[in-house]
Amino acid sequence: MAYAVLGPAGTFSEEAARRYWGSQVVLETAESIDKLGLMLADHQAEGALAPLYNSLTGWVNPTLEILRKNLLLIKGHIELPVRQHLMVGNPCRLQDLEVVISHPLALRQCSQFIARNLGGAVLEPCSSTAGAARALLTETRPAACIGSYQAARMYGLKILRQDINLPGNITHFVHIAAPGERNASFRLNPRRGGDYRR
Repeated sequence: MAYAVLGPAGTFSEEAARRYWGSQVVLETAESIDKLGLMLADHQAEGALAPLYNSLTGWVNPTLEILRKNLLLIKGHIELPVRQHLMVGNPCRLQDLEVVISHPLALRQCSQFIARNLGGAVLEPCSSTAGAARALLTETRPAACIGSYQAARMYGLKILRQDINLPGNITHFVHIAAPGERNASFRLNPRRGGDYRR
């Protein structure tokens, strides 16, 4: 059975999953974190890797919610340094951008760069950074998205500015699963940015 991550292909969740389980693991993608919880509850996936805490933006509330709602277990943990890049599909100058698309947390992680360089652009939230990259392929306005190097390569985008997030950007991902033969428990300590114990 496959494991599940937030999709589409090219998310930081996918990158973390490849590091956690190895490059050969079969991954299914879900369009939202809530859908990840449903996939696990319905036993459509053996497990999932979901973002739980980010050093800049704090707790990822949808993940906390699916843990509570679906009584899921935390079975492991991995930290991923996150590098956000500003990407375009067509040649465009920074000052000409009218729209910036990305996940709301990614927009917050890049808030200083956006305020200094893209004050006139409209910010459009998307369900994932990779979803924003894919949306850019059909965008007709002068637009950019914020996401990973993997997403830029996967969707044929050009990186206009590298490393635009605030320093110290690390996301803590957790391996979650439906209750099974082996029980696990977790303890979360917001003061320390996440403390995970079996």
